[in-house]
Amino acid sequence: MEPNPVKSNCVEDCLIICNGPSAVDYLDKTAPLTIGCNKIIKRRPVDILVCVDRLSVKWAVDNKMTAPRMITKKRPLTLPPGWEHRDFLGVDSGTAAIEVGLDLAKTVYVVGA
Repeated sequence: MEPNPVKSNCVEDCLIICNGPSAVDYLDKTAPLTIGCNKIIKRRPVDILVCVDRLSVKWAVDNKMTAPRMITKKRPLTLPPGWEHRDFLGVDSGTAAIEVGLDLAKTVYVVGA
């Protein structure tokens, strides 16, 4: 896959780890930017945690799971302390994480989808 040449100020590569069964094969992989969905943070640290639904955000907050950036959808959630909000085109954490990755990296790899 060719990198997006328009994104000159972005990182080269981004690894997005979703919640599917194949994610376990990639837990030890590294990239300049790593984005994780929901409970993947329980298995490995990530640079950005994306949780879209209320239960996933509540689980992360209740279990004191943190990342340098944590992003959730804007509505109808009440924004927990330390979380950023954003309106996403998709309805699940995987597509939301892909949206974030496409904004921040030239090349995006998605595993566990």
